[in-house]
Amino acid sequence: MPRERRRWLVPFVLVNLLAAVAPAAEAQAPPAAAGEGTEGAPSVSISAPVAGDAGPLADAAPAPATPSPRVVAVHRLLVEHEGAEETAEADGEAPAHPVGLGEILAVEVAGLETFLATAGGMGDVVLFLDGVPLSELNPLGLRLDRGWLVFRLDRGEDDDRAWHLLLGTPTSLVREVSVTVGRDAEHPLPTEVEDFPLAVIYPWEMGIFAVLLLVATIGFAAAARRSDLLRDRTAEVPAGAARPFSLARCQMAWWSFLVVAAYVFIWLALDELDTITPSVLGLIGIGSGTALGARLIDQQKKQSQDEAEAALTQAQAKAAPAAEAAADPATSILQRAEMARLAQRTAELQGAVKGASRGFWRDVLWDGGGMSLHRFQIVVWTLVLGIIFAASVYTELTMPDFSATLLGLMGISSGTYLGFKLPERQQQP
Repeated sequence: MPRERRRWLVPFVLVNLLAAVAPAAEAQAPPAAAGEGTEGAPSVSISAPVAGDAGPLADAAPAPATPSPRVVAVHRLLVEHEGAEETAEADGEAPAHPVGLGEILAVEVAGLETFLATAGGMGDVVLFLDGVPLSELNPLGLRLDRGWLVFRLDRGEDDDRAWHLLLGTPTSLVREVSVTVGRDAEHPLPTEVEDFPLAVIYPWEMGIFAVLLLVATIGFAAAARRSDLLRDRTAEVPAGAARPFSLARCQMAWWSFLVVAAYVFIWLALDELDTITPSVLGLIGIGSGTALGARLIDQQKKQSQDEAEAALTQAQAKAAPAAEAAADPATSILQRAEMARLAQRTAELQGAVKGASRGFWRDVLWDGGGMSLHRFQIVVWTLVLGIIFAASVYTELTMPDFSATLLGLMGISSGTYLGFKLPERQQQP
Protein backbone atom coordinates (compact mmCIF):
# COMPACT_ATOMS: atom_id res chain seq x y z
CA MET A 1 0.00 0.00 0.00
CA PRO A 2 1.36 3.46 -0.83
CA ARG A 3 2.62 5.47 2.11
CA GLU A 4 0.21 8.33 1.44
CA ARG A 5 -2.86 6.09 1.59
CA ARG A 6 -1.82 4.50 4.92
CA ARG A 7 -1.50 7.96 6.43
CA TRP A 8 -5.28 8.73 5.83
CA LEU A 9 -6.45 5.26 6.90
CA VAL A 10 -5.24 5.54 10.53
CA PRO A 11 -7.38 8.65 11.43
CA PHE A 12 -10.44 7.02 9.79
CA VAL A 13 -10.20 3.92 12.01
CA LEU A 14 -9.75 5.98 15.17
CA VAL A 15 -12.87 8.05 14.44
CA ASN A 16 -14.99 4.91 13.95
CA LEU A 17 -13.77 3.41 17.23
CA LEU A 18 -14.65 6.56 19.17
CA ALA A 19 -18.13 6.62 17.61
CA ALA A 20 -18.79 3.05 18.77
CA VAL A 21 -17.51 3.58 22.36
CA ALA A 22 -19.36 6.90 23.09
CA PRO A 23 -23.02 5.49 23.21
CA ALA A 24 -21.97 2.68 25.54
CA ALA A 25 -20.34 5.12 27.97
CA GLU A 26 -23.40 7.38 27.87
CA ALA A 27 -25.66 4.45 28.71
CA GLN A 28 -23.56 3.52 31.75
CA ALA A 29 -23.43 7.09 33.12
CA PRO A 30 -25.94 7.81 36.04
CA PRO A 31 -28.88 10.12 35.20
CA ALA A 32 -28.44 13.72 36.23
CA ALA A 33 -30.67 15.09 39.00
CA ALA A 34 -33.61 17.30 38.14
CA GLY A 35 -32.44 20.79 37.38
CA GLU A 36 -28.81 19.66 36.96
CA GLY A 37 -26.92 19.20 33.74
CA THR A 38 -23.47 18.82 32.59
CA GLU A 39 -21.53 21.97 32.28
CA GLY A 40 -22.08 23.53 28.92
CA ALA A 41 -24.98 21.19 28.03
CA PRO A 42 -28.70 21.98 28.43
CA SER A 43 -30.72 19.94 30.95
CA VAL A 44 -33.38 17.53 29.62
CA SER A 45 -36.81 16.96 31.28
CA ILE A 46 -39.29 14.12 30.56
CA SER A 47 -42.89 15.20 30.27
CA ALA A 48 -45.90 12.98 31.09
CA PRO A 49 -47.71 11.51 28.11
CA VAL A 50 -50.57 13.60 26.88
CA ALA A 51 -54.13 12.32 26.64
CA GLY A 52 -54.48 9.85 23.85
CA ASP A 53 -50.92 8.59 24.11
CA ALA A 54 -50.68 4.84 24.48
CA GLY A 55 -47.54 4.90 26.54
CA PRO A 56 -46.22 1.91 28.45
CA LEU A 57 -47.71 3.23 31.78
CA ALA A 58 -51.26 3.51 30.46
CA ASP A 59 -52.29 -0.02 31.56
CA ALA A 60 -50.63 0.24 35.00
CA ALA A 61 -53.21 2.68 36.58
CA PRO A 62 -54.44 1.47 40.09
CA ALA A 63 -57.95 -0.02 40.28
CA PRO A 64 -60.56 1.78 42.47
CA ALA A 65 -60.59 0.57 46.14
CA THR A 66 -63.45 -1.77 47.17
CA PRO A 67 -65.69 -0.14 49.87
CA SER A 68 -65.68 -1.86 53.27
CA PRO A 69 -68.81 -3.88 54.14
CA ARG A 70 -71.56 -2.04 55.99
CA VAL A 71 -75.26 -2.44 56.81
CA VAL A 72 -77.39 -0.22 54.59
CA ALA A 73 -80.99 -1.35 55.29
CA VAL A 74 -83.17 -3.73 57.26
CA HIS A 75 -86.36 -5.26 55.88
CA ARG A 76 -89.26 -6.98 57.59
CA LEU A 77 -90.04 -10.12 55.63
CA LEU A 78 -93.55 -11.23 54.83
CA VAL A 79 -94.01 -14.94 54.25
CA GLU A 80 -97.57 -15.82 53.29
CA HIS A 81 -97.20 -19.61 53.33
CA GLU A 82 -94.53 -22.24 53.57
CA GLY A 83 -92.28 -22.31 50.55
CA ALA A 84 -93.22 -18.81 49.43
CA GLU A 85 -90.42 -16.46 48.49
CA GLU A 86 -89.65 -13.82 51.09
CA THR A 87 -90.68 -10.33 50.06
CA ALA A 88 -89.53 -7.17 51.73
CA GLU A 89 -92.15 -4.95 53.27
CA ALA A 90 -90.25 -1.72 52.63
CA ASP A 91 -87.34 -0.60 50.52
CA GLY A 92 -86.17 2.04 52.98
CA GLU A 93 -83.52 1.72 55.66
CA ALA A 94 -86.06 0.49 58.23
CA PRO A 95 -89.46 -1.21 57.88
CA ALA A 96 -92.65 0.80 58.13
CA HIS A 97 -94.13 -1.43 60.86
CA PRO A 98 -92.44 -2.52 64.10
CA VAL A 99 -90.78 -5.92 64.25
CA GLY A 100 -90.96 -8.01 67.40
CA LEU A 101 -90.00 -11.41 68.71
CA GLY A 102 -90.85 -14.30 66.42
CA GLU A 103 -90.72 -12.26 63.22
CA ILE A 104 -88.25 -12.53 60.32
CA LEU A 105 -86.08 -9.69 59.11
CA ALA A 106 -83.41 -9.31 56.45
CA VAL A 107 -80.27 -7.26 57.09
CA GLU A 108 -78.97 -5.82 53.83
CA VAL A 109 -75.17 -5.67 53.79
CA ALA A 110 -73.21 -3.80 51.13
CA GLY A 111 -70.23 -6.02 50.27
CA LEU A 112 -71.84 -9.15 51.68
CA GLU A 113 -69.47 -11.57 49.94
CA THR A 114 -66.43 -9.73 51.29
CA PHE A 115 -67.94 -9.72 54.78
CA LEU A 116 -68.69 -13.46 54.70
CA ALA A 117 -65.15 -14.16 53.51
CA THR A 118 -63.69 -12.32 56.52
CA ALA A 119 -66.22 -13.93 58.88
CA GLY A 120 -65.32 -17.41 57.73
CA GLY A 121 -68.88 -18.20 56.68
CA MET A 122 -72.40 -17.60 57.90
CA GLY A 123 -72.26 -19.72 61.05
CA ASP A 124 -70.38 -17.19 63.20
CA VAL A 125 -72.25 -14.06 62.12
CA VAL A 126 -73.85 -12.24 65.08
CA LEU A 127 -76.77 -9.79 65.05
CA PHE A 128 -76.43 -6.55 67.05
CA LEU A 129 -79.41 -4.52 68.31
CA ASP A 130 -78.51 -1.16 69.83
CA GLY A 131 -74.95 -2.37 70.26
CA VAL A 132 -76.04 -5.46 72.21
CA PRO A 133 -74.77 -8.70 70.62
CA LEU A 134 -77.25 -11.56 70.34
CA SER A 135 -74.84 -14.46 70.18
CA GLU A 136 -77.48 -17.13 69.58
CA LEU A 137 -79.13 -15.30 66.68
CA ASN A 138 -77.25 -16.74 63.73
CA PRO A 139 -78.64 -16.23 60.21
CA LEU A 140 -81.31 -18.59 58.93
CA GLY A 141 -80.10 -18.05 55.38
CA LEU A 142 -78.87 -15.46 52.90
CA ARG A 143 -79.69 -13.94 49.52
CA LEU A 144 -76.49 -13.00 47.73
CA ASP A 145 -78.39 -11.41 44.85
CA ARG A 146 -79.90 -8.87 47.27
CA GLY A 147 -77.16 -8.80 49.89
CA TRP A 148 -79.50 -10.13 52.59
CA LEU A 149 -78.75 -12.00 55.79
CA VAL A 150 -82.03 -13.42 57.09
CA PHE A 151 -82.68 -13.66 60.85
CA ARG A 152 -85.58 -14.74 63.05
CA LEU A 153 -85.88 -12.77 66.29
CA ASP A 154 -85.97 -15.60 68.81
CA ARG A 155 -84.93 -15.68 72.45
CA GLY A 156 -82.27 -18.13 73.56
CA GLU A 157 -81.06 -18.99 77.03
CA ASP A 158 -77.72 -17.25 76.51
CA ASP A 159 -79.43 -14.13 75.12
CA ASP A 160 -82.07 -13.90 77.85
CA ARG A 161 -80.29 -11.11 79.73
CA ALA A 162 -79.71 -9.20 76.48
CA TRP A 163 -83.42 -9.26 75.62
CA HIS A 164 -84.36 -8.09 79.10
CA LEU A 165 -81.92 -5.20 78.64
CA LEU A 166 -83.28 -4.31 75.20
CA LEU A 167 -86.98 -4.45 76.10
CA GLY A 168 -86.93 -3.40 79.77
CA THR A 169 -88.13 0.00 81.05
CA PRO A 170 -90.27 0.68 77.99
CA THR A 171 -91.18 4.35 77.57
CA SER A 172 -93.31 3.40 74.57
CA LEU A 173 -94.58 0.24 72.94
CA VAL A 174 -92.02 0.60 70.12
CA ARG A 175 -88.32 1.31 70.69
CA GLU A 176 -86.01 2.63 67.97
CA VAL A 177 -82.66 0.80 67.95
CA SER A 178 -79.65 0.50 65.67
CA VAL A 179 -79.12 -2.74 63.74
CA THR A 180 -75.93 -4.27 62.41
CA VAL A 181 -74.10 -7.57 62.13
CA GLY A 182 -70.57 -8.69 62.97
CA ARG A 183 -68.22 -11.57 62.37
CA ASP A 184 -68.27 -12.11 66.13
CA ALA A 185 -69.62 -10.47 69.26
CA GLU A 186 -66.80 -7.88 69.34
CA HIS A 187 -66.59 -6.60 65.76
CA PRO A 188 -69.85 -5.05 64.52
CA LEU A 189 -70.01 -3.56 61.03
CA PRO A 190 -70.76 0.13 60.49
CA THR A 191 -74.47 0.67 59.97
CA GLU A 192 -76.76 3.23 58.40
CA VAL A 193 -79.83 1.89 60.27
CA GLU A 194 -80.23 3.83 63.49
CA ASP A 195 -84.03 3.93 63.80
CA PHE A 196 -85.14 0.33 63.48
CA PRO A 197 -88.63 0.00 65.09
CA LEU A 198 -88.33 -2.84 67.61
CA ALA A 199 -91.69 -3.75 69.16
CA VAL A 200 -91.59 -4.14 72.94
CA ILE A 201 -95.25 -5.12 72.89
CA TYR A 202 -97.37 -4.84 69.78
CA PRO A 203 -99.84 -1.96 70.19
CA TRP A 204 -102.87 -4.14 69.47
CA GLU A 205 -101.75 -6.68 72.07
CA MET A 206 -101.18 -3.95 74.64
CA GLY A 207 -104.59 -2.48 73.85
CA ILE A 208 -106.34 -5.79 74.47
CA PHE A 209 -104.33 -6.35 77.65
CA ALA A 210 -105.09 -2.86 78.99
CA VAL A 211 -108.81 -3.20 78.28
CA LEU A 212 -109.03 -6.64 79.89
CA LEU A 213 -107.01 -5.48 82.91
CA LEU A 214 -109.23 -2.42 83.36
CA VAL A 215 -112.41 -4.48 83.04
CA ALA A 216 -111.07 -7.08 85.49
CA THR A 217 -110.07 -4.39 88.01
CA ILE A 218 -113.43 -2.61 87.85
CA GLY A 219 -115.35 -5.88 87.98
CA PHE A 220 -113.30 -7.16 90.92
CA ALA A 221 -113.74 -3.90 92.83
CA ALA A 222 -117.50 -3.92 92.20
CA ALA A 223 -117.78 -7.55 93.30
CA ALA A 224 -115.72 -6.86 96.42
CA ARG A 225 -117.94 -3.91 97.29
CA ARG A 226 -121.28 -5.61 96.73
CA SER A 227 -120.51 -9.16 97.84
CA ASP A 228 -118.57 -10.95 100.55
CA LEU A 229 -115.60 -11.65 98.25
CA LEU A 230 -113.17 -9.75 100.50
CA ARG A 231 -115.30 -9.59 103.64
CA ASP A 232 -115.36 -11.53 106.86
CA ARG A 233 -118.13 -14.06 106.33
CA THR A 234 -118.28 -15.09 109.98
CA ALA A 235 -119.46 -11.67 111.15
CA GLU A 236 -123.09 -11.35 112.15
CA VAL A 237 -124.54 -8.03 111.07
CA PRO A 238 -128.02 -6.54 111.10
CA ALA A 239 -130.20 -7.06 108.05
CA GLY A 240 -129.14 -4.78 105.18
CA ALA A 241 -125.68 -4.03 106.65
CA ALA A 242 -122.43 -5.08 104.97
CA ARG A 243 -119.93 -7.32 106.64
CA PRO A 244 -116.49 -5.81 107.42
CA PHE A 245 -113.53 -6.22 105.06
CA SER A 246 -111.01 -8.91 105.99
CA LEU A 247 -107.36 -7.78 106.03
CA ALA A 248 -106.11 -11.29 105.27
CA ARG A 249 -108.44 -11.71 102.28
CA CYS A 250 -107.44 -8.30 100.91
CA GLN A 251 -103.75 -9.18 101.20
CA MET A 252 -104.27 -12.48 99.35
CA ALA A 253 -106.25 -10.72 96.59
CA TRP A 254 -103.55 -8.01 96.28
CA TRP A 255 -100.75 -10.49 95.59
CA SER A 256 -102.87 -12.68 93.33
CA PHE A 257 -103.88 -9.71 91.17
CA LEU A 258 -100.31 -8.36 90.93
CA VAL A 259 -98.82 -11.72 89.99
CA VAL A 260 -101.42 -12.47 87.31
CA ALA A 261 -101.07 -9.01 85.70
CA ALA A 262 -97.25 -9.22 85.78
CA TYR A 263 -97.24 -12.72 84.33
CA VAL A 264 -99.36 -11.69 81.34
CA PHE A 265 -97.32 -8.51 80.78
CA ILE A 266 -94.00 -10.39 80.71
CA TRP A 267 -95.49 -13.01 78.41
CA LEU A 268 -96.62 -10.33 75.96
CA ALA A 269 -93.18 -8.66 75.95
CA LEU A 270 -90.86 -11.67 75.94
CA ASP A 271 -93.10 -14.60 75.00
CA GLU A 272 -91.78 -16.24 78.16
CA LEU A 273 -93.84 -18.62 80.30
CA ASP A 274 -91.50 -19.71 83.09
CA THR A 275 -91.41 -16.42 85.02
CA ILE A 276 -92.72 -17.36 88.48
CA THR A 277 -89.86 -17.16 90.97
CA PRO A 278 -89.64 -19.00 94.33
CA SER A 279 -90.05 -15.73 96.23
CA VAL A 280 -93.30 -15.00 94.37
CA LEU A 281 -94.57 -18.42 95.41
CA GLY A 282 -93.50 -17.52 98.96
CA LEU A 283 -95.48 -14.27 98.89
CA ILE A 284 -98.59 -16.00 97.55
CA GLY A 285 -98.15 -18.70 100.19
CA ILE A 286 -97.84 -16.14 103.00
CA GLY A 287 -100.97 -14.33 101.80
CA SER A 288 -102.95 -17.56 101.44
CA GLY A 289 -101.72 -18.87 104.80
CA THR A 290 -102.68 -15.63 106.54
CA ALA A 291 -106.15 -15.73 105.01
CA LEU A 292 -106.59 -19.37 105.98
CA GLY A 293 -105.40 -18.76 109.54
CA ALA A 294 -107.68 -15.74 109.95
CA ARG A 295 -110.60 -17.78 108.64
CA LEU A 296 -109.98 -20.56 111.14
CA ILE A 297 -109.69 -18.11 114.03
CA ASP A 298 -112.93 -16.36 113.05
CA GLN A 299 -114.73 -19.70 112.74
CA GLN A 300 -113.47 -20.74 116.15
CA LYS A 301 -114.74 -17.49 117.63
CA LYS A 302 -118.10 -17.93 115.94
CA GLN A 303 -118.41 -21.50 117.15
CA SER A 304 -117.56 -20.47 120.72
CA GLN A 305 -120.13 -17.71 120.52
CA ASP A 306 -122.83 -20.09 119.31
CA GLU A 307 -122.02 -22.57 122.06
CA ALA A 308 -122.15 -19.87 124.73
CA GLU A 309 -125.46 -18.54 123.45
CA ALA A 310 -126.92 -22.05 123.39
CA ALA A 311 -125.73 -22.68 126.95
CA LEU A 312 -127.21 -19.37 128.09
CA THR A 313 -130.53 -20.13 126.48
CA GLN A 314 -130.59 -23.57 128.06
CA ALA A 315 -129.73 -22.16 131.49
CA GLN A 316 -132.43 -19.52 131.20
CA ALA A 317 -134.98 -22.17 130.21
CA LYS A 318 -134.13 -24.25 133.27
CA ALA A 319 -133.90 -21.32 135.63
CA ALA A 320 -137.45 -20.04 135.24
CA PRO A 321 -139.42 -23.15 136.28
CA ALA A 322 -136.76 -24.07 138.81
CA ALA A 323 -137.01 -20.67 140.45
CA GLU A 324 -140.77 -20.99 140.78
CA ALA A 325 -140.77 -24.53 142.11
CA ALA A 326 -137.67 -24.52 144.25
CA ALA A 327 -138.18 -23.75 147.91
CA ASP A 328 -134.50 -23.49 148.62
CA PRO A 329 -133.30 -19.91 147.87
CA ALA A 330 -129.70 -21.18 147.49
CA THR A 331 -130.67 -23.05 144.38
CA SER A 332 -131.99 -19.91 142.79
CA ILE A 333 -128.80 -18.03 143.69
CA LEU A 334 -126.59 -20.65 142.04
CA GLN A 335 -128.71 -20.61 138.91
CA ARG A 336 -128.52 -16.85 138.73
CA ALA A 337 -124.74 -16.94 139.08
CA GLU A 338 -124.43 -19.46 136.23
CA MET A 339 -126.64 -17.41 133.98
CA ALA A 340 -124.64 -14.27 134.75
CA ARG A 341 -121.40 -16.08 133.85
CA LEU A 342 -122.84 -17.35 130.59
CA ALA A 343 -124.19 -13.93 129.71
CA GLN A 344 -120.79 -12.34 130.30
CA ARG A 345 -119.08 -15.00 128.15
CA THR A 346 -121.59 -14.48 125.37
CA ALA A 347 -121.02 -10.73 125.43
CA GLU A 348 -117.26 -11.24 125.20
CA LEU A 349 -117.58 -13.54 122.21
CA GLN A 350 -120.01 -11.23 120.51
CA GLY A 351 -117.44 -8.45 120.86
CA ALA A 352 -114.72 -10.71 119.42
CA VAL A 353 -116.76 -11.41 116.29
CA LYS A 354 -116.83 -8.39 113.99
CA GLY A 355 -119.90 -6.35 113.42
CA ALA A 356 -120.97 -4.32 110.36
CA SER A 357 -118.45 -2.59 108.07
CA ARG A 358 -117.36 0.95 108.91
CA GLY A 359 -115.39 1.56 105.70
CA PHE A 360 -112.47 -0.19 104.05
CA TRP A 361 -109.57 1.46 105.86
CA ARG A 362 -111.25 1.33 109.26
CA ASP A 363 -112.02 -2.36 108.75
CA VAL A 364 -108.43 -3.32 107.86
CA LEU A 365 -106.58 -0.98 110.25
CA TRP A 366 -108.83 -0.57 113.29
CA ASP A 367 -109.90 -2.91 116.07
CA GLY A 368 -112.01 -2.17 119.11
CA GLY A 369 -109.35 0.08 120.63
CA GLY A 370 -108.58 2.15 117.49
CA MET A 371 -105.77 1.78 114.99
CA SER A 372 -103.88 -1.43 115.56
CA LEU A 373 -100.09 -1.50 115.22
CA HIS A 374 -99.90 -5.09 114.00
CA ARG A 375 -102.51 -4.38 111.34
CA PHE A 376 -100.72 -1.21 110.27
CA GLN A 377 -97.42 -3.11 109.98
CA ILE A 378 -98.76 -5.80 107.66
CA VAL A 379 -100.56 -3.22 105.48
CA VAL A 380 -97.42 -1.09 105.05
CA TRP A 381 -95.15 -4.02 104.17
CA THR A 382 -97.69 -5.39 101.72
CA LEU A 383 -97.92 -2.04 99.91
CA VAL A 384 -94.14 -1.47 99.89
CA LEU A 385 -93.31 -4.90 98.50
CA GLY A 386 -96.12 -4.57 95.96
CA ILE A 387 -94.65 -1.31 94.62
CA ILE A 388 -91.16 -2.87 94.42
CA PHE A 389 -92.66 -5.88 92.66
CA ALA A 390 -94.39 -3.75 90.01
CA ALA A 391 -91.29 -1.58 89.44
CA SER A 392 -89.09 -4.66 88.94
CA VAL A 393 -91.50 -6.10 86.39
CA TYR A 394 -91.54 -2.80 84.48
CA THR A 395 -87.80 -2.12 84.45
CA GLU A 396 -86.41 -5.64 84.03
CA LEU A 397 -89.37 -7.58 82.64
CA THR A 398 -88.90 -10.17 85.34
CA MET A 399 -90.53 -10.98 88.64
CA PRO A 400 -88.29 -10.07 91.56
CA ASP A 401 -86.54 -12.68 93.64
CA PHE A 402 -86.89 -11.44 97.22
CA SER A 403 -84.40 -12.67 99.77
CA ALA A 404 -85.26 -15.21 102.44
CA THR A 405 -84.82 -12.47 105.06
CA LEU A 406 -87.46 -10.28 103.44
CA LEU A 407 -89.87 -13.18 103.09
CA GLY A 408 -89.20 -14.02 106.74
CA LEU A 409 -90.14 -10.44 107.67
CA MET A 410 -93.43 -10.80 105.83
CA GLY A 411 -94.04 -14.12 107.58
CA ILE A 412 -93.36 -12.55 110.99
CA SER A 413 -95.78 -9.70 110.24
CA SER A 414 -98.49 -12.16 109.22
CA GLY A 415 -97.85 -14.37 112.24
CA THR A 416 -98.03 -11.37 114.56
CA TYR A 417 -101.33 -10.36 112.99
CA LEU A 418 -102.78 -13.83 113.52
CA GLY A 419 -101.45 -13.95 117.10
CA PHE A 420 -103.12 -10.67 118.02
CA LYS A 421 -106.30 -11.72 116.22
CA LEU A 422 -107.02 -14.51 118.70
CA PRO A 423 -108.09 -12.19 121.57
CA GLU A 424 -108.95 -9.29 119.26
CA ARG A 425 -112.23 -7.55 119.96
CA GLN A 426 -114.09 -5.52 117.39
CA GLN A 427 -116.12 -2.58 118.58
CA GLN A 428 -119.74 -2.87 117.63
CA PRO A 429 -121.22 -0.06 115.51
